[in-house]
Amino acid sequence: MSDPVLTIPDSCWDDPRFARLIAFAEDVLAVCETVGIDPVMDGGLALQVHLGGAPFSVHDVDFGCPEADFPALRRGLGSAGIFCEIQPWHVLQARRDDLKVEFGAEEVWNSDLTGPYDSVRIGRFTVRMMDREGLREQ
Repeated sequence: MSDPVLTIPDSCWDDPRFARLIAFAEDVLAVCETVGIDPVMDGGLALQVHLGGAPFSVHDVDFGCPEADFPALRRGLGSAGIFCEIQPWHVLQARRDDLKVEFGAEEVWNSDLTGPYDSVRIGRFTVRMMDREGLREQ
């Protein structure tokens, strides 16, 4: 029996901007799927999912992947018309208007975290997500 797929808490949807953020994250995940990148969600949204909602807003969506995947991801995002740039602090940022999805280089930001992972549903995608212990370590 596999572990259940977690969902985004209802309280997150109270923010009118959140639906646009998740739609943008879906567009970015579609590019990941196309170029063969399997990211791990971490950061504030992952914390919201694990806590079942928390008293803070989610302003962006954070993922981790190998930094070696950044060039392919940048090309794929560019082909999809999504602005992105690689930052010197080992992060790829994808932006649309006031929305941001970030990919941290896992070997820099999470080198000692190798799972286990949970799964979370983001639109039509099921992605790996850092478990509670990993978020605590992060």
